[in-house]
Amino acid sequence: MCLEMTLEDISKFYGDEFNSDLLAMPGWKVCDNNLIERIIKARKKYILENDAASDRWLGTNTYHRPAMAGYKAFVLLKKLEPNFLNTLRVDIWKKWAAVIIGYHESAGIAGRDKIFLELIKQTYQQVPQEIIDALFVLIDKENAEHDNLFITRKIEDCLDAKLQDALLTKAKDVSLQPGCFQNLLSLLIKANNLKAIDYAKSFLALPFKGNDELRKKAKAAALSLVTQAEDAGWDTVWAAIQADTNFGQKVLLSLPDSFRSLNTKSFPDRIGEKQTADLFIWLSKHFSREKDPKEEGAHWVGPRESLANYCDNLLNFLKHKGSQEAIKAIEHIKNKIPDLDFLNFYLIGARENLRRKNWSPLYPDDFLLLTKNSLFSKIGKDVSNHAGT
Repeated sequence: MCLEMTLEDISKFYGDEFNSDLLAMPGWKVCDNNLIERIIKARKKYILENDAASDRWLGTNTYHRPAMAGYKAFVLLKKLEPNFLNTLRVDIWKKWAAVIIGYHESAGIAGRDKIFLELIKQTYQQVPQEIIDALFVLIDKENAEHDNLFITRKIEDCLDAKLQDALLTKAKDVSLQPGCFQNLLSLLIKANNLKAIDYAKSFLALPFKGNDELRKKAKAAALSLVTQAEDAGWDTVWAAIQADTNFGQKVLLSLPDSFRSLNTKSFPDRIGEKQTADLFIWLSKHFSREKDPKEEGAHWVGPRESLANYCDNLLNFLKHKGSQEAIKAIEHIKNKIPDLDFLNFYLIGARENLRRKNWSPLYPDDFLLLTKNSLFSKIGKDVSNHAGT
């Protein structure tokens, strides 16, 4: 039935069967009320009498149509008869949990229709362990194929203590590649999980020890802290950068790209003006501006060019901050790197922005008092001048 729903009268081929929203299908639009009632009844029966058969497809690239049909039934009922889902027994939720977390939503649906996230959250509230078990299978699959986790985007609204503890345990799995390791840590640190923050910092303990793989995870831990921690974990990360120049360069070359996943306030705002200035000085020392790429026209922006642009963003942050600390920070940079003449532009701009932020207009009463005093003063001077003559 799900496949038939993708057809129009003039169709020669089946449509997008990955789209889980039956309401958007061409077939649904021509259904009368009687047929819609029959479809809903059939979908309820399908959920109650079947299961996801996750052992046949979970963790593989198999599109198991019977399981996916069940998922589409859940989505349909979530939209049209949510009370039916609210009355489902726990054993029914257990049967379908794997496909509810594991269904590959098409990009368009995932971008505009968040009903599937609500469905995942409802399922997790009913059967958390079943969702966690399926989630770990999917994490292992993505870790083997991509070194990047996409599945974690589906469970951000489910991050209670149980799930956070499970994900932290998974983050300690030595088989995780650095990218997946960073994804898990970032998710937990964004949730302000103190255990995850401490675990990330443990990779940056000085002096650095371990093999190349551990250093890659140390870099991932540093980026997780910088992009997601409320204080950027900066005391720990900055100490590691200063202690190991090669490590610091690798972390900072990856920094601009990592900020694409940033969901907190800006990095300079979190570390403050003085630390922003110190970072700019370090970058200027170890990434000479004379060697910055100078590409023209349309081109791919690589890590080195991204970092050069980010250095300019640090100065723009100080310029627009409009604070005494920002002015002192730029002056500090000028003292350390006196040959950068263009810093005067940022210093002047910072001073202007400070004045703008501190300026406040006169209230009407104050203005009237000022003009009144000025008028009396003028009259007094006129009288004195007249008396003198």
